[in-house]
Amino acid sequence: MIYIFEDRDSRKAQNQDVVKEHSDVICFAKFDIDTDQDLNDFIVENFCDADCLIFHKSYTFKDKNVNLSQIQSYMLRSGVKFCVYSGGIEHGSISQDGITLVNANVMYENLAHFINYYKDSNEVILEILLWGERYRLSQLISMQYELFNQYFMSNDLEAIIPSEDLDEILDDTFSKFEEYEFDASPILDKLKDRMYSLTWNEFFNMLSTGIHKIELTL
Repeated sequence: MIYIFEDRDSRKAQNQDVVKEHSDVICFAKFDIDTDQDLNDFIVENFCDADCLIFHKSYTFKDKNVNLSQIQSYMLRSGVKFCVYSGGIEHGSISQDGITLVNANVMYENLAHFINYYKDSNEVILEILLWGERYRLSQLISMQYELFNQYFMSNDLEAIIPSEDLDEILDDTFSKFEEYEFDASPILDKLKDRMYSLTWNEFFNMLSTGIHKIELTL
């Protein structure tokens, strides 16, 4: 089950239709814990079936001793995905501990895609709330930007990559592919014959071609 904690009545009304349409898997909820209730017990009693919690960043709790960080920590330990949204968040992200931050409008624009994927696969993919239905393409573009900014903005593209640095550069590059769960083996196969006479420009072209081929599959 997916729970949205929205404390803006106008925004709740604007997005009520998509929530009602998929009420079997998602609902607007209240975190109305009383001051004498234990937080962990309250979560177990009310949200034991949660696969994902989506919280407005400035959500107000009735118990002033409860805060968003406490709920995040409990849920992440329990394997529940967690998203925080706000109109003040300009650039969405997913932190290393698995908390997604996303702009409120973007989250609601992508909510139907997020729900449909969840219903089809029983899997919570928070990236869909960030980047929409074609989130894998957005991940590929992000990876491409990171690699090109790291290796090609400050190097002479006609120069040969220093042999003493090449192994580390290639390891770092393919670790990035693994991080984003893209297959780098076709690029690696092409590099094997050129590993010690490779210019930055040749490496750039091989990466660009390989990434473009992945793009065509997304």
